[in-house]
Amino acid sequence: MHTSALTVRTARTARLVALGLMLAGAGGAAGVAAVRGAPVAPSAPVAPAAPAADYVVRLARPAAVGERRLAVGSLESDDHLSGTKAGAPSDERQTATIHYVVATEILAVSPRGNALRAILTVRRLTKESGGTTLELAKPGAVVSARLVGRERVFELVGARLAPDLQTALAAALPLRADDEPTDDDLFGTTQRRRVGESWPANAELFARFGAASVTFDPKDVAGTVTLAAVKPVHGEPCLEVRWKVEARHGTFKAGLPLGFSGAASSMSVTGSALVPAAPALPPAGRESAITAVADIVGTSDSGALVNLHHELRQVVRVELSKVP
Repeated sequence: MHTSALTVRTARTARLVALGLMLAGAGGAAGVAAVRGAPVAPSAPVAPAAPAADYVVRLARPAAVGERRLAVGSLESDDHLSGTKAGAPSDERQTATIHYVVATEILAVSPRGNALRAILTVRRLTKESGGTTLELAKPGAVVSARLVGRERVFELVGARLAPDLQTALAAALPLRADDEPTDDDLFGTTQRRRVGESWPANAELFARFGAASVTFDPKDVAGTVTLAAVKPVHGEPCLEVRWKVEARHGTFKAGLPLGFSGAASSMSVTGSALVPAAPALPPAGRESAITAVADIVGTSDSGALVNLHHELRQVVRVELSKVP
């Protein structure tokens, strides 16, 4: 018998008290003391727990001319192409990692506050591949970035950057046309949310705009977004919003050589954004991982049959802060 029973039921006999001492040890002795003394006062009522805080979730933040940010980021890529060419087995794989530290400055914005033109001043820009690290630009080099229609153009000394480098730096400086969907359109919510709450991603919009070269039927797209946490970043409480989208049975918009056909059998996108709880402050970071699988069939110029399986995985990370 637990000692708390002894403190309440004072009419118990000495035999029950002795049993309580044997079962409870030293705790039982305290119970006996309470029995012999004055009755114990009833406990004060416990106040109900305060309701959990809820937040406005705003992923996209308006840009301003003259805004300067320090971006520290990376792009990891794993590009695997396997199958047969002219009846012979083929297996090619390329892996690489781009690291960068750049200071960005917005030069022009749209009426809706989207960045249209900017510069990125290099502090570090390297690429690791095949056990070798290559410096892509010297510290102090200036990369220009601009939006031409819906196309992002990044140039260094008048020469356009390679596609993987453009993908890496695009996370440091997101350029967007006013008629393109934002993260809020794809992953946002109009309701205030508590930590742990989830809501669906916009499958219809992702089917049309989620991938640059592939389209999907909305019924083949499913995704969930979650307010995962609230954490301090650079002294500001920030919302960590995570999402996962799965898409299947995609078709290529364009880009395959004449005589070739392809089907993107699947695409998986996971990501997160770190944004201050105060909607007026700029984002603090972002991460995105994309895995795409496609099968390509066709005939080469020489008439040889080509049957290839393509798997591409890219992981983009960036941390954003004030320029020191």
